[in-house]
Amino acid sequence: QNGSWDGVISTVRAQATEESSNAFHGAAFPLAVPEMILPMHVRPGGTVCDPFVGTGTTLVACERLGLRGFAVEQSAAYCDLIRERMHDVLGGEA
Repeated sequence: QNGSWDGVISTVRAQATEESSNAFHGAAFPLAVPEMILPMHVRPGGTVCDPFVGTGTTLVACERLGLRGFAVEQSAAYCDLIRERMHDVLGGEA
């Protein structure tokens, strides 16, 4: 290895395109990424703030991990998508 992130980045992009809700977002990443990283940096039941939430993957991970998630997104289209995703995750409560 030459210290390049190319393999990691291409793997994340490939996995992200498999998640249909993230396929159109340029910086999408698979749910497995925040599900792996958040427990390393947030105490159980803790709070996460994502100031550039995009399609809401971090919020979905927070819900699945029992964390409180707060987020900011300026795009109305992405906010609509986030509402739909959270509605599905929460079983109709979003």
